[in-house]
Parts: sequence; C-alpha cells; structure tokens
Amino acid sequence: MRLEAPGREHALRERIIQRVLRLRLGDVPDVIRTCQHRPEFFGKPFLAWVEAALRGPSRWTQGERELMAALVSKRNSCAFCIDSHSVTVASLVDEDTLRAALGDDPEASGLAPDLRATLEFVEKLTLSPTDLASADVERAVTAGASAQDLRDAVEVCAALNVINRVADALEFAPQDERSLSGSAKLLTTRGYRA
Repeated sequence: MRLEAPGREHALRERIIQRVLRLRLGDVPDVIRTCQHRPEFFGKPFLAWVEAALRGPSRWTQGERELMAALVSKRNSCAFCIDSHSVTVASLVDEDTLRAALGDDPEASGLAPDLRATLEFVEKLTLSPTDLASADVERAVTAGASAQDLRDAVEVCAALNVINRVADALEFAPQDERSLSGSAKLLTTRGYRA
C-alpha cells in the first residue's frame, strides 16, 4: 500500500492557484498539490531547484534538459514523470530526438555526440551510481561535454530522482491529454516556479 497524494487542505492562495489550473488543465496535477502541501518544507525549495536545473543558465537547451528528465524518469519507471517530461520534450524537440534519447529507436542517430554521452552518463548515474567511474566522465568529455555540462546534467538527474520517488510513493494520478498538453505549455513558457 502506498500513501495518498496530499488532498485539498491548502491555504487560500494555493486554492486559488488550483482553481486557475483546473480551468486551464481540467485538473490539478498531484505534483502541484504535493508542492503546495508544505511549501516551505518541500515545495518552494524543490521547485527553485528544479527551475535552476532545468531552466537556469546552461549550455544545454531546455529541450536537452527535458530529455535528461524524461530519461531518468523512464529508467526509474515513474509513469507520471515519463508522461509529463515526454510531452514537454515533444513540444521542444522532434520525435526522432526523443526516441533516440530514450532508447526507443536503436536506429535513431539524431543526437549530438556530447548529448548522447551525457545521457549515457545520466543513465548510469540513475541506475547504478556506485558503478560510476572516472572513465564515464572521460567518455563524456571526449565526446564534447565540459565538466560544467556534466554538473548541470547531475543537477537534472538528482532533482528527477527525488520527484520520481515522491511521485511513486504518493501514487501520483496520471494526467489526461488535456492536462499533459497544458502542463507542457506552462512548463515551457513559465518554467517550474509558475
């Protein structure tokens, strides 16, 4: 048995935000409810971290960082986050790039060598972090990723590993197409603090 996602016992400000989201998305994603549940403890710091990791200054584009988020979520088998980040990625990059990044199309080769090597680094960091070695870093650097690029990727990986576990522990309900599409639009235009 898993815990239930936080209910609707939020302060007035949060209830107003939820009402607006219901009008725009049809429902309020459980991730929003969770972040609003104890905003000073988890929500605000976590969303600031995710905003910095996925939208802050980086050589990686928004789309590339969303690819990393989708890959981490897929490797963790977090259905809620796979859907959310895949739809967001699809609004930022083409389908071939998404399939290539997630390993859904072994023939796809639309990834730049530095991105492919960084995604492999992120995958290993997600699945077997104790096996990560200097050779993994060297492989990504040889492919064109800088030390800062890898630090940026680690931030994305860490943030997504946290929320994947929260989403699974609280059994976040899947979003319907309208909610996913609207969420992707909000994330790409307003970011994660919105």
